[in-house]
Amino acid sequence: MMNECTRLIADFDPIGGLTLRDARPFQAGDSFTASNLPFPPSPAPFWSAARKVLRQAGAQPSRLQASGFAVADTEGAYFPAPLDLSREAPVESIAAGNRDLQWTTLAPHREGAVIWSTTSDVPSAPLAGTFLNRGQWTSYLNGELIRQRFPDRLRTAADFAATDRRTGVRLRSDERKVQLGGLYTEDVMYLDRQRKARFRMAVDAEGSVPDRMEDIVRLGGEARITHVMIAKAREEDQWFDRDLRRRVRNRILAESAGGPLRVKLCLLTPAIFSGNVRLLQSKGNTPAWRPYWLADSSWDRKPFTAAYRLKLVAALTSKPSPLGFWDTSSEPKEWEKGSVEGGLGRPKPLYRCLPAGAVYFLELTADGVSAETALEQFFDLFWLGTILLRRGKEEPAPTYFGKMGFGWCVIGDWNYVG
Repeated sequence: MMNECTRLIADFDPIGGLTLRDARPFQAGDSFTASNLPFPPSPAPFWSAARKVLRQAGAQPSRLQASGFAVADTEGAYFPAPLDLSREAPVESIAAGNRDLQWTTLAPHREGAVIWSTTSDVPSAPLAGTFLNRGQWTSYLNGELIRQRFPDRLRTAADFAATDRRTGVRLRSDERKVQLGGLYTEDVMYLDRQRKARFRMAVDAEGSVPDRMEDIVRLGGEARITHVMIAKAREEDQWFDRDLRRRVRNRILAESAGGPLRVKLCLLTPAIFSGNVRLLQSKGNTPAWRPYWLADSSWDRKPFTAAYRLKLVAALTSKPSPLGFWDTSSEPKEWEKGSVEGGLGRPKPLYRCLPAGAVYFLELTADGVSAETALEQFFDLFWLGTILLRRGKEEPAPTYFGKMGFGWCVIGDWNYVG
């Protein structure tokens, strides 16, 4: 979508902790404890901070777009594990405390009688809340995990951060007095200094940008001090090796010979599919778990101007979380007028944010072109790209949230069970 762009890597190192909670207000006599958001946090504040550092450094790129967001340490970057990946072990092995587990993936049943099945009848457990590094994601996408030992151990949020429960009070704006019901508690997260944990975002910029930029910004609910370092990407900064795309594409062609191409989209970052407040107010049943171009009205539709048709077979998703933003514009947008009080410093509406890890199982059928051509077009759009797209003048364009790094995904293959 972007021509002659420069890939930048922005590293965010919170110096004084980071407050991560949902944006719902505390209510007197009802809720005094903030609820933590899924880890890692939303890419939105990091996207805003990266743009601020670029502007202060004098960079004037014509276009900016986030191209991935992850938690990282000295050993590399990590993304939330896909929800179709599970670990399993024989019962006697579990009883003996053997941690050398085997791994499998969930998949829909061909007949539809059983929604989800694994490749064996061995007890299994999902990997929700864990993280995969570059090598583990590569093994997963290459199909090397089935009935084999998984390389390295999985990380959890506890490997990157610790939390501290804090208590505070909210003051009235007009007087230095405590608000009624203003006592609250919240969790403050501190990244692990020993492992040098941090957040990392890739940004694609068109135009001239400096080779290196750094600054101090404020992030989080309490505007915590964060050091930001932005530099041009090196070869070792790539999320995955360049040959992985070709290997996954060839696997899909080989596994689906003679029929529809079975592809799956795996979300590496959270997604906000229902981002239009006006539409949400008029159609309250707008789904929060899938993009509009995968509508279930036809179940076999041609998205945008693609040379293929897609059928949504099944999906594995978590429950959406409420996510809020602060308005940084001086005037409300046209579609906000009369519905919300927009403007500088005011909160925006809460959005339904789907956590990373969701997996969409699709069947792709070529339309007027060869299967290889159709699949290549699908990869051009979604391989390390965002699932949050809208109709553009010539080709699909990222939505407002897609440009921030929401809905960033990768492609895998799958087979029916049974």
